[in-house]
Amino acid sequence: MEEHADLFVQALPPILSSVGGFFVLIFFGYGREQKQKRIMSAALLVLLVWIANVCVVMAGEKLTMFSTYITLLCLLIAVVLFSVAFYINLRVNEPSDTVMVSLFVFGVLFSTVGFVNYFAMKDRVVIAVSNELCEDTIILKRGSDGAKYSVRESGFLGEVGFVVSAHDYSKIDSISFSCPNKSEKKHSLTAFNKSSRGLGVEYVLYKDQ
Repeated sequence: MEEHADLFVQALPPILSSVGGFFVLIFFGYGREQKQKRIMSAALLVLLVWIANVCVVMAGEKLTMFSTYITLLCLLIAVVLFSVAFYINLRVNEPSDTVMVSLFVFGVLFSTVGFVNYFAMKDRVVIAVSNELCEDTIILKRGSDGAKYSVRESGFLGEVGFVVSAHDYSKIDSISFSCPNKSEKKHSLTAFNKSSRGLGVEYVLYKDQ
């Protein structure tokens, strides 16, 4: 039951964006005489929202580690776009349909990316180390039950790490990292700095001890 709840929380942003965006474009996107254009625009927006959702989740797992900077930047851009659309709607007697729809669609897409990046961290954990701990490429391994396993790490905004589910995280007892021509160093997760990353958790090692 808890797993289904997590999936529902993760799916909330694209669902709400799809439903809200669809009906806004259907009823307010263009003039009444352009019914076909309104329906096509609404349908295309729904497809774009779900494409953005899949891309953000895949990028978060393999590339960006659901960085909070992406969430903040995308939501800030969405606020700007929606504010401009709101201002034009109030100040201009007959605003251009093309301009208003474009502002609305891009606002929906950027807000979707921001919210998906935040909510998709539900039941996920990011484990990373700072690039400053190594002058060259960092190689990570995770320890479990006395054995070490190589991980496919990602590098983004000064951190090298990987994303795991909360279930897989519970099996990890240590993290080892090595730099070229240097010995491997092993750390327990208690040495990492713990904080929130969206609805999930991050463990980041900033200083070698």
